[in-house]
Amino acid sequence: MHGTMSDEDWVTTTEFLSKFSSTRTLVMHGGFTRHGLELWPLTTKLLASMPSLQHLSLNRQYWGLLLPRVKKYVQSLTLKRLTIHGVSESKEAPRGLFGPASFTELELSDYEENARATAALIRWPRKLRRFHFESFYNNRHYMDLTMFGTWLSVHKEVLEDIYIGYLSVGSKGKIIDLTQFRDLKSLTLSRYSFTDDLKSCVTDAKRLLAPNLEKFTWSFSVYDQHCESWDAIGEKEELWLHQFAKIAASQPNPLKKIHIIFDPDYWGYRIEDGYPWDRLDRVRDSCRQLNIKLTYTKPALTKEAWLERVEEEKKMGEARIRGPGDVCLLSKEHEESIEGRDIREYFLSTLGTQLRDD
Repeated sequence: MHGTMSDEDWVTTTEFLSKFSSTRTLVMHGGFTRHGLELWPLTTKLLASMPSLQHLSLNRQYWGLLLPRVKKYVQSLTLKRLTIHGVSESKEAPRGLFGPASFTELELSDYEENARATAALIRWPRKLRRFHFESFYNNRHYMDLTMFGTWLSVHKEVLEDIYIGYLSVGSKGKIIDLTQFRDLKSLTLSRYSFTDDLKSCVTDAKRLLAPNLEKFTWSFSVYDQHCESWDAIGEKEELWLHQFAKIAASQPNPLKKIHIIFDPDYWGYRIEDGYPWDRLDRVRDSCRQLNIKLTYTKPALTKEAWLERVEEEKKMGEARIRGPGDVCLLSKEHEESIEGRDIREYFLSTLGTQLRDD
């Protein structure tokens, strides 16, 4: 809905949408800033007319999606899942945002609230079986995995699935302790929540391996203006996975599966870094001997396609160095000197053609 809506428009919209009494999933996108005064009353009427609703998804387009308002309109609902994308930071105190909400699954993304409000939000449901918290993007507040561990501990008897993306800068290495989460079956954490050197694998594993954990997912995803780097999976990541799998296999209830989320772009690799999925295949083979299944997302390039590109780059490099006739000779020093200059000079050197002004 763009622009100004008349009172008649709102009446018509409300009457139309209120007819869907058997709705089980309701998704609302945007309008909390521009139409906030009208949208929340409409939300009240819609929710009252949908007794079978199980999943409510609220998504902001700009701002205005605030936790105190969500609490006000969701408190009385009998939901199974609540999804909130784009929570704006509220100036209101978060007190009163806890219990007893009915939903057992909570998904949060593009989240700007502070630690205190987050703790209250996690305490809000009576029982939380699934918690999904996407990576920080616009959040200016400090939070780390140990803080989430404390907040989630109120649900340690029932939580089955935890997903937490990368968090604040400076929070690396503060690993969540899940040893008391007896029902936890699936855990997903960001690689970037661990230390850069990954030398604390033994300590990490002891904290992460909940008594009945079946699946661990290690995510290299980056949810902002960048993508995963081809060299993100290197020697230390390979070693960490080997060690983690051995420790996991030695537990009374051994881990069954390790999954790697790694999806870099089709460019940006360096030949000297090698093909990262070779490392994952080596880990997969060692995990197989431990009766642990390792899987990973589909490679950005197959090994064959990667080798073809490597060979193409090699030939292009050789042609630039020893080009025949009037081909411009391109040394390493000259190639570096081109950086930051007219882009036409790059193509002159790369393609071996002479650029002439008309």
